[in-house]
Amino acid sequence: MVLENEIPSLLEWLVMVIPRGLGALVAITLLFSFGGFLVLAFRYGPGEAFYVTARVLFTGVAELSRVSRRRIAALAWLSFKEAIRRRVLVAFAVFVLVLLFAGWFLDAESDDPARLYVGFVLTSTSYLIMALALFLSAFSLPGDIKSRTIYTVVTKPVYAWEIVLGRIVGFGAICTMLLVIMAVCSYGFVVRGLKHSHEIAVEDLIDIEGNSPEGVIGKEGQTSLDAGHRHRVTVDRYGYSATEIHSGHSHEGHHIDEGQGSSYEFGPSQDFLLARVPHYGKLSFLDRTGQKGPPISVGHEWTYRKYFEGGTLAAAIWIFDGVTPDSFPDGFPIEMNIRVFRTHKGNIEKPFGGYLVLRNPDPSKDKQSNPMRFESQEFSTFIKHIDRMLPVTGTDGQQREVDIFKEYVDDQGRIEVLIRCEDQGQYFGVAQADVYFRKGDRPFAWNFTKGYLGIWMQMMIVIAFGIMFSTFLSAPVAMMATLATIVMGFFSKKVFDLTASVFMGEGPVEGGGPVEALIRLITQMNLTLDLGLGWVNYVVKGCDAVIMFFMWSTAFLLPDYEKLNNVAFVADGYNIPANLCGQQFVVGIVYVLSLTCLGYFLLKTREIAA
Repeated sequence: MVLENEIPSLLEWLVMVIPRGLGALVAITLLFSFGGFLVLAFRYGPGEAFYVTARVLFTGVAELSRVSRRRIAALAWLSFKEAIRRRVLVAFAVFVLVLLFAGWFLDAESDDPARLYVGFVLTSTSYLIMALALFLSAFSLPGDIKSRTIYTVVTKPVYAWEIVLGRIVGFGAICTMLLVIMAVCSYGFVVRGLKHSHEIAVEDLIDIEGNSPEGVIGKEGQTSLDAGHRHRVTVDRYGYSATEIHSGHSHEGHHIDEGQGSSYEFGPSQDFLLARVPHYGKLSFLDRTGQKGPPISVGHEWTYRKYFEGGTLAAAIWIFDGVTPDSFPDGFPIEMNIRVFRTHKGNIEKPFGGYLVLRNPDPSKDKQSNPMRFESQEFSTFIKHIDRMLPVTGTDGQQREVDIFKEYVDDQGRIEVLIRCEDQGQYFGVAQADVYFRKGDRPFAWNFTKGYLGIWMQMMIVIAFGIMFSTFLSAPVAMMATLATIVMGFFSKKVFDLTASVFMGEGPVEGGGPVEALIRLITQMNLTLDLGLGWVNYVVKGCDAVIMFFMWSTAFLLPDYEKLNNVAFVADGYNIPANLCGQQFVVGIVYVLSLTCLGYFLLKTREIAA
């Protein structure tokens, strides 16, 4: 699942991150001001260095108020034409070539071809556009300085602010244009690649016998093989035909009467490209005695899902808030992604049985529904719609219908969903986001567009980093420095986990820091054993602590590119929340503006005039 923790509102998120952002901004300002002061102090002495540093800071503020949008647009247009001269359209040709041959290698017979296709186009676009942004931005200013064309610009009434902003806007414009074209081509590729239909001849259908006086209550059969799969199809007595869900989609059919060659045709596919809006609850567990307790560890290293025992009173309970008749007027469409853990083989093809119960969270009412049985579907989503009027069996044994909102939803708009496993000695594995109410769907095309907005923010940050580094580094070094920020940004969570392991010994990473890991690699020592080097242990751990402090500081200041990545949302068929888009936009704008300021001061202190 793409969402384990609840995404806060934009206002709540701003309250949480503003102190950290201001602290980082102050730290960067002081760090670079002090660094520039030290460099100038070695060259001119402390007094002159202080004067130059203060002058650059105050001049920067004054020049910012005199920045001209017209000059920025002119410099951006020059950067745009420069990118065209560098044949950036070759990147689009490469992308088209990749799409042309991608169909040969993407397995249309996979369990979820939609996820495969969407994930491929988004990921390949992300890598290609970020590589293009990296090369364009890192080689721009150093190339102009080397060819001396920068002199023509700086001799005009142009501020350093406008040079930096013009480069960022110009390269951002050309990359945005290419990204839009790639998005349109990708959408067409996904829709065309997943488009297919099935058919079945009437004579291939088999009668379904029933207990009604009419005898035959419908027909069933297997559709033709298309896109690497078949569907089981049913036709009721009224002629309505539909297929069962296979590979995450189904089809509705219509009858084609051509005399003896009459048949049913099914298409287009339904529920293939989705943008579901889930309503999540809070997860807790019952132990085998039916009391509140922790889940069971089955030895999996990935602890995202927790397990509970089958054939006992152990259960997983979700409490859903904000459940109202207006939100779910027809009942609860529940979707579940439940994993299983087998302690003995049994019939490996037979799914585990389980049941679901709706309960009123108010203990004074003690009301719950009849158990609703289901079978676990490993690695696929189980969909069940619970009607608003639900049949229940009373204490007198009589069956009646009740309104689930009046019977099982308390006065605070809460309801409990309890799930148990029937098979003794086997286990169900669930996470908080694995069971949810489906509130509805959003247009897939718009969700696909929001996925590309995340890629666009990543691209703009890479351009800003490349321009900033190119103001004081040579082109190859600027490219490597920008690439390092990308790698560190994508693996920042790993750095934080490793730092926790080194400093507190509580992180999920075994084996210590870089120096200790190198020693273990050379000596082929187990990760859980002590090094056994006596006083050398303290030296090794001290070196690791210093290295990890600098790595942590760098990862803290850099953007977390993974949090700007929306591929999993779009590929898994979940709507990207507006709160998340707002957070990503704020992060992108803050980094671009901060790097623009940094690039200005670095360019200002560099002697580029003749």
